Formats: sequence, C-alpha cells, structure tokens
Amino acid sequence: MEQEIRTKNFLIGNNNPAYIIAEIGSNHNGNFDNACELIEKAKIAGANAVKFQTFKAENHYSQNTHKISLYEEDIFKLIKSLEIDREWHVKLSNLCQNLCIDFMDSPCDIEAIELANSLDMSILKVASFDMVDIKLVKKIAQTGRGVMLYRYGK
Repeated sequence: MEQEIRTKNFLIGNNNPAYIIAEIGSNHNGNFDNACELIEKAKIAGANAVKFQTFKAENHYSQNTHKISLYEEDIFKLIKSLEIDREWHVKLSNLCQNLCIDFMDSPCDIEAIELANSLDMSILKVASFDMVDIKLVKKIAQTGRGVMLYRYGK
C-alpha cells in the first residue's frame, strides 16, 4: 500500500521527488535577520522545508552544568543564547509561505507544540534528545500532524 503525506507545498511519497529539509536548528545565532537569510538560502539551494528547534534551556540543562574546556562560556548560558525568540515564528512562517517552502519545527515543550499548531505546521519533528520524553512525544502525536522521528548514532 502506497502512502503519501501532503505538506503545505509538497507531496511526499515513493512516486515523488526527494523531500529535502534544511536543518536550521539554532544556527540563527539569536538573530532574526540571520534566520530569514538561512531560509532564503535554503530555498535557493533547493530545499523543500526548513526546520528550527524551539526549546527552553532551563527545560534541558541545569544552570549548574559544568563548563567544558571546548567552550569559553558556561554551557547553560550558551544553550540559553541558542533559544529562538518564539515571537519570530509568525514572521518566519509567513516568509516560508511566500517562498513556497515548508516551515517545520522540533517543539521541545507544550507551549512550542501549541505554537506549531497555531501556525498549522504540516510536520513536527521530535528532537533526538526528547525521544525519551514520552509525555512530549505523546502530545506531539496527539496533534494529528505528521511526526518525524529520527535518532542518529548507534
């Protein structure tokens, strides 16, 4: 039995071209203009979708997380600086719509799931580090949207 998934702009399935997702994650570095530029470059490169991560540092890291010699700054502060401003989502979603590229997210808390729902995202990805959070995964599944699960590594 063949299955297809329809996103806002594309059809995903065996008889369709590859669906390419540009992982933006936190690479916006806390700068809205960077986020927009990354979306535009993803579109130029031929991506069908862009994916961000919406999380709160305090939900994933202790403020007492030990410093790692690889980084100059405290790990909690580093992760906190990588959070996306949730007020950007509407504008980023509109930019994606104007460019005919899908806007996706890895929502890492209930409010982020509700935000993704309010923007009518076609697919939500469970972040790798959240796969063990059964309550969060269940809440994402209950949205009725496409759910992407991917765990890299062994």
